[in-house]
Amino acid sequence: MVFIYMKLRINGNSIRLRLTPEEVKAVSLGERIHTTCKLLNGLFSYELKPETDWHAEILGTNISISLPIAEASGWAENDQVGFEYRFSNGLLVLIEKDFQCLHPRDHENEDHLYPNPEQL
Repeated sequence: MVFIYMKLRINGNSIRLRLTPEEVKAVSLGERIHTTCKLLNGLFSYELKPETDWHAEILGTNISISLPIAEASGWAENDQVGFEYRFSNGLLVLIEKDFQCLHPRDHENEDHLYPNPEQL
């Protein structure tokens, strides 16, 4: 079972997903990863799916991002940090490996993240 720690950041017309090593492995094997945020009045969810092509949509309270399985395959075994794709409407999607912060925060355990290359 993959525990989902995938982070979502929305800034203007861009969406960034940051994934742990376990999530990167799952995606590189063609598996969908999905997580839910419990709001006060309902649920909000987001997912990443390896499919045939890039796609992004919102259905109800779920954001769904797809990236080509051909690009995701082998990602867990290489040094590529991530992927970037800009749709014709200007939406920028970034999917990246999540690295530990250079300055740890007391409220976050980052043991499950990639070691920061700046610390090596």
